Amino acid sequence: MPNTIDPATIEKAKEEVFQWMIFQAGTTGPVLPAKAFSEDLVNKYALKNTKINQFLRYAHQTFGINLDKTSQQIERWIFTRCNDNTEPIKYGETIAIGTGGQPTWINFEVRTYGINLKFKNDPSCEWRIIGGPIGTPVKTGDRVGLFNEKSKASPTENGEFLIHFDRTLGHADLGWPTSQTLLDNLGDFFKDNWEDIVKYLLGEGTQQDPQPEEMPRHDTTPGHGTTRPPVNNPS
Repeated sequence: MPNTIDPATIEKAKEEVFQWMIFQAGTTGPVLPAKAFSEDLVNKYALKNTKINQFLRYAHQTFGINLDKTSQQIERWIFTRCNDNTEPIKYGETIAIGTGGQPTWINFEVRTYGINLKFKNDPSCEWRIIGGPIGTPVKTGDRVGLFNEKSKASPTENGEFLIHFDRTLGHADLGWPTSQTLLDNLGDFFKDNWEDIVKYLLGEGTQQDPQPEEMPRHDTTPGHGTTRPPVNNPS
């Protein structure tokens, strides 16, 4: 049975892990799936990190996955299901995520340097978009979390959220909450209850009834963590 988490803690967790927005120039509406990337594809999008106000794009890296940040709204990201359903992508469903070119799809895989992600030719439905009511369409401009089911800091975890993490030169600035000192910065309660907080964000946990007169105040300034040099441990 998950611990009951108070609303202020949930809001603080959302501030830290709901770091992404999906954009498409000139339009606002549901995010639509695409089975493969092509230059003339309509259902392709830009992916922006709200922590640093930069877009994520393909770019060669000396070490780690070939991704980097840019100020340009480059629309080459696609989302798909592992079935033939062509309805808009929905919150909480398991999908695959990729970006233009070959190989396209970004899957979890342990590697020596950088975040444990690699490009693959075949989609792997191991991602979930979190941030709205489960089962409702994801819309461009929504602030969301990107959750990977295969990245687990412990066997009991459901997975981890993809976040900005300021790495050393030659790495994509990406990580998980456990890749850095984020949980240390948030305090012991977050460290001790992180798995239950994640379950709530995924729609699987329990939140306490709000009690404004007793609710603790929390600093909502985003934590930035610290830069970690390359190591041979999985990250």
